[in-house]
Amino acid sequence: MILNLLRLKAADAKEQPSTLVFLYKASWLLVAVKYFLSGLDVPFLGVFPDLSAIDFAIVTGILMGVGVGRKAVVEFASAKTEAAATLARATVTSAEKTAAATVEAAETLVDANKTAARIVANALTDKEVRDATV
Repeated sequence: MILNLLRLKAADAKEQPSTLVFLYKASWLLVAVKYFLSGLDVPFLGVFPDLSAIDFAIVTGILMGVGVGRKAVVEFASAKTEAAATLARATVTSAEKTAAATVEAAETLVDANKTAARIVANALTDKEVRDATV
């Protein structure tokens, strides 16, 4: 368990190696060890300095703030990436719709030109027939 806690490249929430997660876990472990050893008189090392419950609460609050802040930044970046992907998909969809509307308008224009050409051709034919009979 300790080895899993202190892997140099611990995995973050996205299962990617992160040195920051290792440092975060190590700092929690060091604070906990410091709190448990505070006030003990150890031979050859002397007395460990006291770490009151208030000091421990302040340090753990700071560590939790760092962890929550990091998670918030990761979530914000993920949301920002998702928003960019959604915008790109919407832009592509809009471009496809615009292209389809442009093609449809061009086809309509071609059909209108063909119709106008037929009308003119029919009108000329009718006039020639009338001129020939007169």
